[in-house]
Amino acid sequence: MRWILLANLLVAGGVLVLMTGMWFEFASPLVLHLQPTLGLEAAAVSLRSDTDELLMAFSSRDSASLMAMMIIWKALAFLIVSLATIAGLRRLGWRLMLALASVFVGILALNVMALPSVIDNTYLYLVSVLFVISVASFYSVKHYQRRLALTPKNSALIAYASQSGTAKSIALNMASAAVKHCDCRSFADLTPENLQDYEQLLVVAATYGEGQAPEKTIDFLPSLANFQQSLSHLKFSVLALGDKAYPQFCAYGQQVAQALSEKGAKVMHPIQEVDRAQPQVIAQWWQEICQLSGWRVEQIDKQWLQGEITNNLCLNSQQSQRPAHAITINVDNVKYQAGDLLEIMTPTPITTIDERLLEYGLEPQTMVRLNGQACELNHALTQLEWTNQVANSPQALVNKLAVLRPRVYSIASAPDDHQVRLLVRHLKKDDGSDGFSSAHLCHANIGQIFNVAVRQHDSFRLPPSNVPVIMIGAGTGIAPFMSFLAQRRAENGADNWLIFGEQYSSHDNYFNNELDGHIDNGTLTRIDYAFSRDSQWQSFGKPSYVNEVIQQQSKLLFHWLYDKDAQLYVCGNKAGMGESVKDALKQLLQEDFQRLEQANRLHFDLY
Repeated sequence: MRWILLANLLVAGGVLVLMTGMWFEFASPLVLHLQPTLGLEAAAVSLRSDTDELLMAFSSRDSASLMAMMIIWKALAFLIVSLATIAGLRRLGWRLMLALASVFVGILALNVMALPSVIDNTYLYLVSVLFVISVASFYSVKHYQRRLALTPKNSALIAYASQSGTAKSIALNMASAAVKHCDCRSFADLTPENLQDYEQLLVVAATYGEGQAPEKTIDFLPSLANFQQSLSHLKFSVLALGDKAYPQFCAYGQQVAQALSEKGAKVMHPIQEVDRAQPQVIAQWWQEICQLSGWRVEQIDKQWLQGEITNNLCLNSQQSQRPAHAITINVDNVKYQAGDLLEIMTPTPITTIDERLLEYGLEPQTMVRLNGQACELNHALTQLEWTNQVANSPQALVNKLAVLRPRVYSIASAPDDHQVRLLVRHLKKDDGSDGFSSAHLCHANIGQIFNVAVRQHDSFRLPPSNVPVIMIGAGTGIAPFMSFLAQRRAENGADNWLIFGEQYSSHDNYFNNELDGHIDNGTLTRIDYAFSRDSQWQSFGKPSYVNEVIQQQSKLLFHWLYDKDAQLYVCGNKAGMGESVKDALKQLLQEDFQRLEQANRLHFDLY
């Protein structure tokens, strides 16, 4: 439809420019006489005054061109009206659609050549009005492009349910590898009716929280349960993503598989559960899917960028057991939005591995097998997460170690800034050992290179600039809100309220100078602090935890959420701050908590 409108716009515009030019040339009311009875090859078009005085006679070639343009324009107009009317009446049934189509085809066949014999000023006004309508219609149709893009192009669909962007990234990589075979859509844009258009469904489903659906996809399973038609024509397989540290491991993927089976869909491959997005498991599942489908197996490896450390500053050196580092990484040609995440691979340098192996009395060049391939021990350990583990033999050491996987951090810099800023907590475990990746990053030297990739975080996006925002963060959970505020300052947008909690006001008040600047320039409307271990702070009756701020400022929160239609964002550790904040919000909002969450006005990024 859009291309037909564009053609109509160009042709109508050409006719309008030609006729208007002639009108201005002779500076008087004119009448264009057409004599099409002998056919286009013998057409005669003349321009006369309103007193029938001959002013100009067109050549037969120019006459034929002008009349052909008029015919094309009229045919396009009939076609546009036909398609628009039929599209608007589709729900009235196929018989009426067929009848209407027949009527319009008949009109088109009988009347398209019936051009007027006289075109005067009134006709020019009509062409002008229709040209304006064509322009408006052309740009209106652009708003429907996203919906039209969802029209199935293939018999297979890759559907993803993603909270932090992992499932989406995997699904898009698969769709790219199988571009000739698969469409790719989010569960948020999918209805059970859409599944009837496909023969094969591949699901990449992440589990959020305690076995829950990702925020933007919570409506899909209830819709599927209420769907009355059978999906017996559909074959499916589910790649379920989760973390074994949580009791409801891969629960949402299991729920999706069960719901599809209950609607008659057939399992083409058993559900594959994946712990923390292990790439080898995902690659094996994809290879089996391609073989079952008769597709050529393509690699679905992530496209990594190189990032160079340009700054590494500990913001709270007094906190020896929980230091937080502001780390800046230069990444050329990087694109991201506020709320997005940065994946980073932190392999142990091979020189460090060699030194450590020699300390343990092991030869770095000892041959071992990794993923079925023979390689030297030191090279194998660059692909694994080796800290201080020991084993009886080099091969046993390789066998017991976890595969190197990327860590994900919220981006704390302005959108698309190639100096990507992170806030990284140096993890100290209960046994005294360091967290593998956080130690590598916090000890990284200026100039050190890491592989990085942006992960889109669609469920943690800023609303339009005229919508107020409430941001609740604790610890390193303040990171995405620094990116939010940078974007809000550039937009000169609506009000912004930050609630931030940490341990000590004296040395855990990250980015305080930057936040003061946002207060001074009006980007931050309000900021509330809570410090849990600061006795001096608490002696003034100030809150210790962010959930206490929520309770104390309940009336103001109500005003922002209900009177100002603000959206609320929460980021931080799930086990501590995250659950307490959710409980405080549920107690405050009661039954509206679920309603606001379903309306995408409450957003959580908990880790």
